[in-house]
Amino acid sequence: MQKIFITLIIMPMFIYASYNPFFTDIQAQKPIEPSVKVIIQKQKPEIKRTDIKINYFGFIESNKGKFALVKINGKNIVLKQKDSVYIGEKVVKVLTLSSNFIILKDGYNSPQTIYFSSRTPEYNNQERNNNVK
Repeated sequence: MQKIFITLIIMPMFIYASYNPFFTDIQAQKPIEPSVKVIIQKQKPEIKRTDIKINYFGFIESNKGKFALVKINGKNIVLKQKDSVYIGEKVVKVLTLSSNFIILKDGYNSPQTIYFSSRTPEYNNQERNNNVK
């Protein structure tokens, strides 16, 4: 009888105690730490101005438009307003053409204004030589 009493009354109490929160110690949940995301951005290539060497020979304005005869990197070229010219591997667009300046724009930078003057290095050397004599 004692065994039946223990089995029917005491054992269910122990089983109930193991599931009852008052008899078990509840551990607090640890806060979840957010994972740190590292974003690595690729560096953009440094943009440099196009190095343009231009010799200016003349300017003509007619009914058909404005034209300038120039020498770019050793090649004689006739430029017209809104033309595109290859300088090296870059395409350069002629925005404005005038008798004393040209405004060029490559794909990366703000427009470059190139001013022309009649005083060439040869003219400056000749002037210095005249002053020496």
